[in-house]
Amino acid sequence: MKSTGQSGQSASPTSPPPLSYRDVFLLTSTYELVDEETDQDGVVTSAASGLLAGLRGEDIPFKVVSRGDSAALREVAEGSPDDAVVVADADSVRGLERKVVIWVPYDKGVGSGEMDFARLDAMSRATAQLVVID
Repeated sequence: MKSTGQSGQSASPTSPPPLSYRDVFLLTSTYELVDEETDQDGVVTSAASGLLAGLRGEDIPFKVVSRGDSAALREVAEGSPDDAVVVADADSVRGLERKVVIWVPYDKGVGSGEMDFARLDAMSRATAQLVVID
């Protein structure tokens, strides 16, 4: 059954635009934001965190936004031209939103009250869906 508007014309069903990597925040602790370092010859001298290594291993483009990196934060806030997942801690992207937020909980040793606050903080960044990785 098709719905009709006041003019009697059939309304065409529309699907939402597909998600882009730029539509996603991946929020985690600052300890997971360590990327690999290489020397001048391209030899890895310091390994990336497991999270970033996993994203790179799956060919998922990402951009790490760290506290104090005002240029990267400004680029994210204004809409980066790069189609990449923004990986950050929640404090770094305070006030910014994305359609999908993936939250990787922080240290398992913190109290449940702190975890609840962190989850609420992550939820407030999502306009469509929150994914919690436990």
